[in-house]
Parts: sequence; structure tokens; C-alpha cells
Amino acid sequence: MKKIEIVFNLYVHVVSMDSGALSHRLIDNPSPFWVHCPCIFWKCRHPSQGLLALMQSDSLQSRVSKKTGELLQIGCERFNLSIEYPEIRFDLNGKTAGMVLFPATGGCIIRYNLPLLAKYGEEFINATVPHEVSHLIARAVYGSRIKPHGIEWKRIMTIFHASPERCHKFDTEQAGGRKLRYFEYRCDCRDHRLSAIRHNRVIQGTVYLCRHCGSRLR
Repeated sequence: MKKIEIVFNLYVHVVSMDSGALSHRLIDNPSPFWVHCPCIFWKCRHPSQGLLALMQSDSLQSRVSKKTGELLQIGCERFNLSIEYPEIRFDLNGKTAGMVLFPATGGCIIRYNLPLLAKYGEEFINATVPHEVSHLIARAVYGSRIKPHGIEWKRIMTIFHASPERCHKFDTEQAGGRKLRYFEYRCDCRDHRLSAIRHNRVIQGTVYLCRHCGSRLR
């Protein structure tokens, strides 16, 4: 069970992430507090700021999950599919807005970039969620050997009334890290991003294999 602890005056308010139950306990030395959510840490001197940030993040995550389910239902009805609802994670950082994983065992996983979601809100939801769900639907309809952002994926994006652009336009200057260019690749089980260095090696004849399924990245 994950818990959030917020120092407010002389009390610690403990909020259960599972049940939403609120309990209290008295403390002696109030101080700036930490709010901990699965992928976010806030340090605030005013409890209302941290609590507001937490509530906004939770609301955005709920909207992403709802949008994912709505698009999945549209795709399933359009192509007469039966797809299990994917596991949703908000654990991406850096410059990648979203990512779909197809493990060798278990269900599909969609990962979203929580800092970018918090920064762009509705714009992120309308662009990134259709992008990732389209990967899931395209694989279910056309198989695993299609290009990541080929005509099959673009067709699904059109059905979702979303712009079929392979790269997002969000500002990631604050994301940190080296400013390398990345290229999209696929294997038989998931998407991959190769740096420009490895991409050039592929052009020169180097072959990269997926460590999970062993198939060639293409």
C-alpha cells in the first residue's frame, strides 16, 4: 500500500492511495514536507501547494486512463477485436512522451511521461494517448512485423481523429540528458529507440537483437 505523508501544522495527514482513507498523528517538529507519488517528489513549504499538485496529477492520470479506455473501445468495435485493458504506468522521464511494451508473457503495458503530462495537460492527452493506443490496435490487427509508424498505424490514428505524427512537439529542454537524435525501431515484441550513433551502425550493417524476444530490430 502506497502512502502519502503531508506535514501540516502539528499533524501528519496520512492518505492511503488505495482506499483514500485519511488518518492523523501528532508530531512535535513541523518542517517542510515531501509528497511522494509513484514517480513524483515535491518539496513544499506550504502544504496546500503540495496537496494541490498531487490532486492535479491524480486528475490528469485519471483522464489519461479514461481516454485510453475510450480509444481502445473504439478500436475494438471498429475491427471486431477483444483486447485486454493494458497496464498503465506513469514512469517515463526525459524526452519520450509515451511508450508501448509487449512483453513475451503478460499483457500490454503503456508508459506515459508524467512530467510532460503535468506540463501540457489536455494537449498531451489528445496527442500522446491516441499515439500509443494506435500502436496497440495496429499490432492486434496487422501483426507484429509492421513498421512502428507505418500506414497501418497512421490509419488507426486517423480513425481516432488524431494527427499521425511520429514525434511529439513538446518542449523537453528541462528534461535533461544529452541532446541526441533518436530513431524508432521495432522487434517482434515492442518498440525501441536507437540513438543516432547506433542508427548509423545499422546503416553500415550492424544488427541489433531484442534482449527479450531475440528478434532483429528493424
